[in-house]
Amino acid sequence: MNEEFHYVIARPWEKGKPELCIYTYGSEIQHGSMDGASWLKDHAEFMTRGDRRKYYIYKVTFEKINLKKLDDEGQHSIQG
Repeated sequence: MNEEFHYVIARPWEKGKPELCIYTYGSEIQHGSMDGASWLKDHAEFMTRGDRRKYYIYKVTFEKINLKKLDDEGQHSIQG
């Protein structure tokens, strides 16, 4: 069985930074099988073939993040 899931096709913006450059194909977040995700990753690499950076498949979990009130330093903190 080929389970479906939500995903994005993306590549790092810059080496060593935790930021993603998401490939948009109709929408940023896709839904489908691993076969579909693999096809879209290959398509993104073909369409951007002048840029040699590789794309990857990232699963989207839709985990809701709640922000606590501002801490003593005026920063939001994340509550799991």
